[in-house]
Amino acid sequence: DQVTLLFRKADVGIIVTMKLLTYLRSQRWVALTIVFAFFAIGVVAGQGENKVGLVVVHDDESGNEVTVTRCISFEEDQLTGLQLLERSGLELHYKPDATGAAVCRIDNSGCGPEASTCFCQCQDTPCFYWSYWHLEPDGWSYSQFGAGHAESVVGHGDVDAWVWSE
Repeated sequence: DQVTLLFRKADVGIIVTMKLLTYLRSQRWVALTIVFAFFAIGVVAGQGENKVGLVVVHDDESGNEVTVTRCISFEEDQLTGLQLLERSGLELHYKPDATGAAVCRIDNSGCGPEASTCFCQCQDTPCFYWSYWHLEPDGWSYSQFGAGHAESVVGHGDVDAWVWSE
């Protein structure tokens, strides 16, 4: 799956081509690779409109890998990771906690509202849960905070990812 997201940052357009190479499933490693190509002409219309990329990886009911990508537009300077998910249009269930918010379910994968915890499939081995990632200049970084925490914010041109895995 490949999607091109267009951003405008400091009058420089950025095309971000996201291609998921591999992901962590039953002892396999996650590798979310993003290739950046820069060019000098701004290509996104809408002065003052910010855009953030979102990648969600999970299996469907049949066990087939699903990769969902979104480009979320917003007027604020920044959003929390939770606000980004809420604006994605994907089905979402979460519970507030000390780290901001524990994400239970995205796009019909994970623990639904009937579960007593967001880690309903993490009571034993294997432990499946939603892991939260931020794209940094040197690659993907696992988030140390929950999606609603003040430290988990995204601004124009950023990319976040959520992966349902061990």
